[in-house]
This record gives sequence, C-alpha cells and structure tokens, in this order.
Amino acid sequence: MQMQIPYKKKTIRFNLIMGIVWPIFGIVGLFLHDIKFIDYGFIFLGFLYLLLAYMMHRNKYVTIEDDVLKLKTIPVLNKEVDLKKVTRIKYFAGEYTVFTPEKKLTINTQLIEENQKEILEEFFAQLNVDRV
Repeated sequence: MQMQIPYKKKTIRFNLIMGIVWPIFGIVGLFLHDIKFIDYGFIFLGFLYLLLAYMMHRNKYVTIEDDVLKLKTIPVLNKEVDLKKVTRIKYFAGEYTVFTPEKKLTINTQLIEENQKEILEEFFAQLNVDRV
C-alpha cells in the first residue's frame, strides 16, 4: 500500500509569500540607505523561504510505502520507521508519536489538511498496536 500526505496548502502559500516579501525589503533597503549586511540577510532569508516552499510542494510530508512510514521535513532531517516494528502510537496535542524499540517519530497534524488527518487516523486505527 502506498499513501502520501502533503503539507497544508496554507503553510506552503505562507512560505511562498514570505519568500517574496523578505527580498523586497532587502532590495528596498539597499536603495534607501547605505549598503548594510542586514539587507543582504533579508534577501538571503527570502531565498530560504522560497526554497522551503518549493521543497514542501515537491515532497509530501508523510509517505507510507512498503511498510515504511517516512516523514519528510527538510532534506537533512528526513525520518523513517518500519511499520512492522511499531509498538505503540500516541496522540497528544495534535501530534502522533510512533514508537518502535529503536526510534520515535512525531507527526504534527497541524501541517496537514483536515481531510488528510482523517485518512491518517484511519490508517493508524488499522495497525494492531497499543494506542495511547
């Protein structure tokens, strides 16, 4: 079974808007007064927001395939757990925490659409593990 849960569109849109606004502040700052490093910082920050929006749009937040649950945040911090080794699933404060003997993976449901939360809940209900 393969399932992909994307990031919330509102979150991607926010990062895209910030990726446009920060460089505008930096460019306006460069023209209005002497060159300051903070203006270059604004431009760089905007670039990072644009990169983040692109990565969030391209990569899905949660991917389940071949009995492996993958959580893709930023490229360096991707996490995965083997669903066959899951011992317990905990839901608290809008986050699912999936436990295995070796790892712990936390899924923030505030980053996904409402209808996707229901799909994720149904998937976790199908697993025969302890639920807290």
